[in-house]
Amino acid sequence: MSDIQSLFTSPQPFQIGDSIFVDPIKHTIRLETEQKVEPQLVQLLTLLASEQGQTVSREAIFTHIWPDMVVTANSLNQSMSKLRKLLGDDSKNPHIIVTIPRQGYALIEKVTLVHSANTSKNEDKPVSIETSKVEQQTSDSPSSSVMSHSQHQTQVAKESLATGVNSKPSPFKNKNAIALLSGLLILLCLSLITTLLWLEDRTQVVVSVESVLTNNGQIPADPISHILAAFLYTGLKESLKNDPFDIHFICPEKPFEMCEQDFSYIPDEVIEVKPIIRYSPKSLQVKVLIDGEQNSFEFQSYKLSFDRLDEEFDELLLNLVEKFTDDNNRKRVISSLFEWLKRPNDPSLSIDRIKLSAYGYSQQVLNEPFVIDLLKQSAQQCDADCPIIYGSFGRVMLNQYLKTDKLDDLQQAIHFLLQGSPEYLPDTRLKLAAAYALSGEREKSHQLLKEVDKVSFIAVKKALHYYLDITHLNKASTAPFHSHKNYLATQLVSRAEQEKSKVLIRLE
Repeated sequence: MSDIQSLFTSPQPFQIGDSIFVDPIKHTIRLETEQKVEPQLVQLLTLLASEQGQTVSREAIFTHIWPDMVVTANSLNQSMSKLRKLLGDDSKNPHIIVTIPRQGYALIEKVTLVHSANTSKNEDKPVSIETSKVEQQTSDSPSSSVMSHSQHQTQVAKESLATGVNSKPSPFKNKNAIALLSGLLILLCLSLITTLLWLEDRTQVVVSVESVLTNNGQIPADPISHILAAFLYTGLKESLKNDPFDIHFICPEKPFEMCEQDFSYIPDEVIEVKPIIRYSPKSLQVKVLIDGEQNSFEFQSYKLSFDRLDEEFDELLLNLVEKFTDDNNRKRVISSLFEWLKRPNDPSLSIDRIKLSAYGYSQQVLNEPFVIDLLKQSAQQCDADCPIIYGSFGRVMLNQYLKTDKLDDLQQAIHFLLQGSPEYLPDTRLKLAAAYALSGEREKSHQLLKEVDKVSFIAVKKALHYYLDITHLNKASTAPFHSHKNYLATQLVSRAEQEKSKVLIRLE
């Protein structure tokens, strides 16, 4: 084993390229100036240097740098970004550390060992590459090791003579002007470099609205999947606003203005957050796929009830945000998020309206008039990303009508469901068709139902078909069986049965 290969197990100072000096014992890195660096970053750099030119797998890095610790791929990505910034490297055009897709990283610059005498010689003043070469050439030549006194005098005389030939000051040789211009150029370059490094060091996170999983395959994203994704996006953006993350939101349709329709990205260069919903008879199963850079990923599974979706979304967000923290910022970020989530819902705020719209799909909402009033205020005050809020409130008013039989509740349901993007969201279109049927506009309901294909709440679709068969099409039909008592589905079947009984009585 060569000395370089044993760098990680037997640390000693080494040099990367011509101008980067690393001391893994003192935990320092020196380019122009020496600076103290986090021990784990120096260890990471030393591990890569010990395998110069070879790929070091992510698994090997986790094993050697973070032994006996559970570390996410995101933590490694952040560490690598910090290291590249320290070295002045660029991940898009690397000359020191390259990313090997789906494998790991490799240090491609030349690595040489540095003896302690060499490093101490240059401690006080950094030496440029050109100066080092001159010194090396001078030291290698015995005849030029010392300049004689007479040679020195001759050189000084020549310089004095050259200076005195034209003593008239030239504007082109004005030292003050040159110094000023040089200073401005240096400041401009430093500002540009700082900006580029700041942009390079930021992690890109993309939250997306995903299709819903059913026993019969995937179906288009429904209102709840849109609400969940929007809530996670807004929560991540709020929680990490003071940290090096850029949070993006994309969705297949256009129910949200916050969706970045023209945003494009390379999957291997971002962290994707994909909340995937699957419905079961009595619960809502959510799998959050965190698809990290370089194809690393992890699943987080949650089982939610329909009792209080807003509170359950809070817990899901807390767990997700923690994945994007480390020992340095975890306490600050989570504490701030927890305080933020404890605030009372304010219908004038977009994020609170999204939370309230989630509550609109909870089973308990009809038992809490205060929450219904907040949802109503949300719909009335909405000034951005309103279709999801309108659709949620329209659903609540439809269920409210089924309890009260008040025509005003039904009219409000139709009004807000029409504004809830039924053209994009099949489940909202289904609720609107049900509202039309209950209002007596059964032909309109029948035509709209024909446009409804795959939906999350299949029980409602079957019940509406049955209701229209009995009350509008006069077809013999069998009431659908439901393993889960969806309130709207149950009411449609019940009212259809009542209509059927009335017809039978008239026939008798």
